[in-house]
Amino acid sequence: MHIRAEHVRTARPASQTELDGRRFVIEPDAGVGYYVYVFDGARCTHDFLQDSLRQAKEFAFEEFGVPEDAWREAIPTILTRSR
Repeated sequence: MHIRAEHVRTARPASQTELDGRRFVIEPDAGVGYYVYVFDGARCTHDFLQDSLRQAKEFAFEEFGVPEDAWREAIPTILTRSR
């Protein structure tokens, strides 16, 4: 299975940052919450669902040491799985 990223505009912006050679992305998912994605290069190694943007940023700090002020607004991307 491959994961493909598609850029889309949504009402809620995504956030992203880089730390220690990894890229971190927080994506809104309507009606579900916010996903915290962790990338090593182009490969997504982790995804975690959180209830709010605040909780997603707190989670990223607690688990990976990503500072609150490191996040920057980004264009949301939908990660789709293809076979």
